[in-house]
Amino acid sequence: MYQESHGKGNDPMQSSESAGLRRNSIASPEKSIKQGVFNFNEMYKYGRKRRVDLNTIIQSYNMGPGYIDYVTDNGLKHSETLEKAYSKSQVEKSPSLYTCGKDIGNFRFPYCFGDFTYADKVNDKLS
Repeated sequence: MYQESHGKGNDPMQSSESAGLRRNSIASPEKSIKQGVFNFNEMYKYGRKRRVDLNTIIQSYNMGPGYIDYVTDNGLKHSETLEKAYSKSQVEKSPSLYTCGKDIGNFRFPYCFGDFTYADKVNDKLS
């Protein structure tokens, strides 16, 4: 939750999209937390079934279950190289959607699908 919103706002887990809703459309922190925990649990179970490492599972909270599949097909171990490659593949599928706000100075550019540093940031908070 800290990585997503610092615990602020009505959707502190930024979990609307995982429920099939528009971004930030959950209007209740309680519903956001419930959906976020549900989503992470689903990613955890799916990741364990696919035999990927925990960092892949953490990253999949940000990039979705497709990232787990991508890592499964590319060595079973999360890495920045895989994060960027997966992000790039998603950007190429929907280039008008994933633009980093057309800000080429954005640290994610041109990997504008998700945050390829997400798992590292979450792990830094656990230290």
